[in-house]
Amino acid sequence: TGNDIGVEYASEYHLLVVDLVIDENNNYFRYERLIPTKVSRGVVCVPIYKEKFILLNQFRHATRKYQLSFPRGFGEKNLNSCDNAEKELLEEIGATVKSTKIIGTITPNSGILSDSVDIVFCEVEDYNFTIKNEGICNIVEITLDELKEKISSGRSRRFLGKVETLSHILRNIQFYTLQSVLFQARNLRLGNADF
Repeated sequence: TGNDIGVEYASEYHLLVVDLVIDENNNYFRYERLIPTKVSRGVVCVPIYKEKFILLNQFRHATRKYQLSFPRGFGEKNLNSCDNAEKELLEEIGATVKSTKIIGTITPNSGILSDSVDIVFCEVEDYNFTIKNEGICNIVEITLDELKEKISSGRSRRFLGKVETLSHILRNIQFYTLQSVLFQARNLRLGNADF
């Protein structure tokens, strides 16, 4: 609302706060940031089913485009990140999760978001994608080698069909770092299963 400073908007998920900031030349300007209202971290799920990553082909309202993405969700009260990842996978793709492990944390967009999300590697025992909700139109399974090849060859943008990213994990981690995370994920020992 004009030149207001402070909380501009509040929802169930975020506060939009406008700060008064001073730069190195002593110039003042307004800077917006989103602060989560949930107490726990959101998650990006990296689900593996029969040696393949599960990606969502999902319409994202903010970009007004379909994009391939790893499942993700806001933090939930009384749920740790691994439990939250299991809940998200059950809701979004009807998955039964065998085991989980946090493999990292990212700040999806430090230009406006004040929170970080945990990256949770999930071994999926089975899934049954039948309900098309949250803009998800279908599921794509892709091997680690296929995903690495698309990323390392620079063809990931063509592979994604004019969308810009593979969700927070691809948008916000440099490709070389993503490759490292994926290599680590491949070599993680979760329970009794080696990937």
